Amino acid sequence: MATHVSFLDQVNSSFDRAGQISGHDPRLLAQIKECNSVYRLTFPVKRDDGSIEVVQAWRAEHSHHKLPTKGGIRYSTTVNEDEVRRAGSRSTAATTLPASWRGSPAATPSSS
Repeated sequence: MATHVSFLDQVNSSFDRAGQISGHDPRLLAQIKECNSVYRLTFPVKRDDGSIEVVQAWRAEHSHHKLPTKGGIRYSTTVNEDEVRRAGSRSTAATTLPASWRGSPAATPSSS
């Protein structure tokens, strides 16, 4: 029977593989990889018909090592902490890590 691996676990696994070949101090990589803050918010929204709906929102601030803070934010009835942590991690990778860590085609080795 196959076990479920979350998208966040997949992102972290990719980060670990890239970190092994990066030459950076493992303690620095561990700090960058960790999600620094996760916020769960609920707030009321008054609809056009006068009804009140309580909306849940999540914000993850993935890494404070480079400002402005990188993170993810989601508003949805199906959102969860894993999703916003993954979004924050991807945001950090997309804006602060070298292209070769992100699997950019420019970093693909030549077959010649």
